[in-house]
Amino acid sequence: MIKRICAMALAALLALTLAGAWAEVGMPNPWTETTAEGVMEALGLEMGVPEGATDVAWRMLEEEQLAEMTFTWYEQDYTARVKPTDAFEDISGLYYDWPQEMECTVGGRCKGVCRRAADGDVTVDNCLWYDEATGLMYSVSTSAPDLDGFDIQASAEQLYVPGKTE
Repeated sequence: MIKRICAMALAALLALTLAGAWAEVGMPNPWTETTAEGVMEALGLEMGVPEGATDVAWRMLEEEQLAEMTFTWYEQDYTARVKPTDAFEDISGLYYDWPQEMECTVGGRCKGVCRRAADGDVTVDNCLWYDEATGLMYSVSTSAPDLDGFDIQASAEQLYVPGKTE
């Protein structure tokens, strides 16, 4: 009897999955698709969009006060994030061992770190920086098969919008 119930439950689960209904009963997506204006209105956060960037898309995780922008710039895909916080923290959403790390300064005043990791045949670059004056943490990342000579810090400079230092 138990075997028959388990078989029926498995068959029902398989039918739901094949019918696409599983996604409807799964967990809701915590991210909200939005615009730069929507992020500013809801969270009071902004980032610069590099001149010439295309396919710019915004979303936010309101409960975390985290905003994310994805874009393509010079045929390279990027993800940038900003979040208010009391201290430097990794908001990148990237979970690698970073064998290459270098301290940097963004915007002439924000301490940060630029780092690089390998993910198979792909190189991943990330820059994190913290603006102590505004209490905002930033991240920008990109990946490609070959990033030799690439400067992720220069990308960070394009995204950083200096806040008030009062």
